[in-house]
Amino acid sequence: MRRSFRPACSFLPALLCAGALCVSWAAGEEKRMTLDLDNESVARVGIEALSKREIESRMLNASAEMVRLFALRDRLKADGAWTPEHAAQFDERYLPAFNEELRNAIRERLMLQQAKRERLELDRAAFARRLEGVLELYRKHKLLFTPGNSVEEIRKRLRAEMLVETFRASLMDFLDAPRRPEIERYYREHPEEFRRGTGYSVRRIRVDCVRTGLDGREVVDPGAPKRAEELHAEAARDPSCFKELAAKHSDDPEDVRKKGGLLEGSDGDPFLELDDSEAPLARALRGLKPPDGLSPVFEMGRGSFAFVLLIDVRAAGIRPLDASLLEKIGKDLLQEKIRLKEEAWFHKALAENLVQRIEGGRETNFRDAFLFPDAAPTRRPADPARTRGEANP
Repeated sequence: MRRSFRPACSFLPALLCAGALCVSWAAGEEKRMTLDLDNESVARVGIEALSKREIESRMLNASAEMVRLFALRDRLKADGAWTPEHAAQFDERYLPAFNEELRNAIRERLMLQQAKRERLELDRAAFARRLEGVLELYRKHKLLFTPGNSVEEIRKRLRAEMLVETFRASLMDFLDAPRRPEIERYYREHPEEFRRGTGYSVRRIRVDCVRTGLDGREVVDPGAPKRAEELHAEAARDPSCFKELAAKHSDDPEDVRKKGGLLEGSDGDPFLELDDSEAPLARALRGLKPPDGLSPVFEMGRGSFAFVLLIDVRAAGIRPLDASLLEKIGKDLLQEKIRLKEEAWFHKALAENLVQRIEGGRETNFRDAFLFPDAAPTRRPADPARTRGEANP
């Protein structure tokens, strides 16, 4: 099953995501993380233009990695250290992300225009609740009333986002929801999709010897190895206290600590497969016997020490069709139906609306291969202007 395109994501900046805010600069350096002043239009959807700045803003909103990439570029340029090699590496990451967001923006703009033509209305109470939650996040992170983030601007963006969501929902009806016979048939016809390897139920205690100080700099803790050994000795004396030790003393993320150091596999599977694990962890698990198999302290890559407790082992094989898998297959089948309906609608909308790339002031049709990167069906007659290909933004 293929995934549908990324829907209108929350416009909250990726700065709000954990991991992005850990980068701290002096007040004077914050100015470096700004988009280029070059803000030419890159596409036209009906009578509306999409600007380069709008697409780059979407990139920053969608990915903390893009926030770091733009910040690194601006810092190197400000320091006079930007080189052609840096530019090539930047483009290697920038261009695919830009094109993906441009495709999403075109689709969402067409949806928004159609929603307005159909006079779709939002639930006022739901809009008010969501707006208050969004504003609270902006207040919390001191972004409210920064450039582009006034209450009215946030309100306008949220309204557009929710209209797109409402329009997408209108493409579906209750008959599209997969029924149990359809789910079971898919399960029977695709057994290999649900094959899994040997699973390990594992708890971990991690001790970091490299930490980030309040000033954003890395600080080495020379006592970390000794602390790891002391915790290991305590766990060896009484393995039943491992969960409590992990909750109190592990340097793993908070969600892992709250679960007593329990490591989860993909899709929240409480059993971890070695192929999905970090290499040091996979080596530590080999040879351990449940339910109290305690590994020695081992080095976990750069700057961390850890040890694990093996609780249980699950045999390899086809996953049984339990309630959680029924739900997962049902959601996946529904997403595929949504994707197909949206694709059909998108083809129709492209045929009925003017959608063009703008390059150097000249407007040309997009190639089908650009708008439909997975499969590019013929949508329009050949146009000599289109043989030029998709230019870099």
